[in-house]
Amino acid sequence: MPVLPQTRLGRNANLGYALYFARQYDQALEGLASFDSQQSRIVELKFFGGLSIEETAEVIGISPATAKREWALAKSWLFRELSK
Repeated sequence: MPVLPQTRLGRNANLGYALYFARQYDQALEGLASFDSQQSRIVELKFFGGLSIEETAEVIGISPATAKREWALAKSWLFRELSK
């Protein structure tokens, strides 16, 4: 997530930037879910849930190696989407 610039408007402007980036991320995550629901679930568990690869793999029912590969693919996909 980019660092939010300070403006003359102060915290309210920063909140606006934060909401904008949160919406962009949400839209990208929805796009990922329509493309690959398992990768989307991994992002949710890792990024929002704070789970480790091993914990994420256990919750989903896949091997840690598969979870690690899927996590790497999901991060790449999201980065590409958010860079457009």
